[in-house]
Amino acid sequence: MKPLNLLLAFSLLLCQLAIVQAEEPSDLLKAPEAIATLKENPNDAKAIKAFGDANFKVLRALVLTDASKAEKHLEALAAFIASVKPEEAEAKSWKSRVENAIPYFKSKIALAKVTRKELEERLAKDPDDTEAISLYGQKVMSELATEARANPKKAEASLAKFEEYFKAISEKSEKESTKTAISLATRSLSRIKQTIESQLKLLELVGKDAIPLGIDQWTNGAPLIDAELKGKVVLLDFWAVWCGPCVATFPHLSEWNKDHAEEGLVILGLTRQYNYEWDAEAKKAVRSTETVDVKVELDALEKFAQSHDLGHRIGIQPKDNRLSEYYAVSGIPHVVLIDRKGVIQMVKVGSGPANAKALDEKIKELLAE
Repeated sequence: MKPLNLLLAFSLLLCQLAIVQAEEPSDLLKAPEAIATLKENPNDAKAIKAFGDANFKVLRALVLTDASKAEKHLEALAAFIASVKPEEAEAKSWKSRVENAIPYFKSKIALAKVTRKELEERLAKDPDDTEAISLYGQKVMSELATEARANPKKAEASLAKFEEYFKAISEKSEKESTKTAISLATRSLSRIKQTIESQLKLLELVGKDAIPLGIDQWTNGAPLIDAELKGKVVLLDFWAVWCGPCVATFPHLSEWNKDHAEEGLVILGLTRQYNYEWDAEAKKAVRSTETVDVKVELDALEKFAQSHDLGHRIGIQPKDNRLSEYYAVSGIPHVVLIDRKGVIQMVKVGSGPANAKALDEKIKELLAE
């Protein structure tokens, strides 16, 4: 071999070794500080939790974008957590929680790696392929769950089509196990039907007039009367102190309030009396085992709001439930955006970047009118 060719071959070998090293399982994992800590001290429960939280966050994203990478990441996670040998109870408990999540992600990855078309081809050959039926049902559920919120009318038509498909498979099948699998799959789809119906109700709200709030119990600001909202863009945020997804929306609410209050945006947090009081030592709102006076709960809500840098007013809804019923609140956070003429222009349920982006754009549009 000539010297030049020998040098080229050696370079290629080095490149291959670099690729292998880059794909080492440890290089795929997140939370390096937690990993280093656990190598020194496997009984550090907080490090196990941090490791799990960081890597499950990555896995949730990869399942949606790159199933093969998700599979490698999960393998690396499983290998590392298996190498951690805690002896203390709390650390053992957190290790078990991480390990118990592995089968869940395995099933999600398996689902992501197969297409509906491939499953339909399997069922065309064998309508009694119960594994394909189960995967198909999960695939449809996943697709419709997203579509139901983005376009409920389209999701309604898709659901009817899939129900007909399952009916056709059932008629071709010869085994009772197949009919059972189809029954389970269609039963799961009924949950999507409820979501679609709920989203259609929200669509029907757009264009309707807002109703008077009629709230007497206000905190984190001066009491408000409905007349003060005339000519304002109003954001109603239905929330609760115990609701994690609600807390996730707080940075957006705080930002909108600071950026747009002078332009005419009024944000109002609407909650209920849940029997919470403020724990000064722990610096958080806690549920009481005894009945809490509304003034005490209002004080707890104010301190809670201040701890999260919320500058907008918060009101406790009347007990007649009319606000939640009119605005079709079935889950929180539930945001209603009302224009300067008092007409509902947008309703969003849940936290997340998509909802935040849509609300941000609509707020700016309504303020500019």
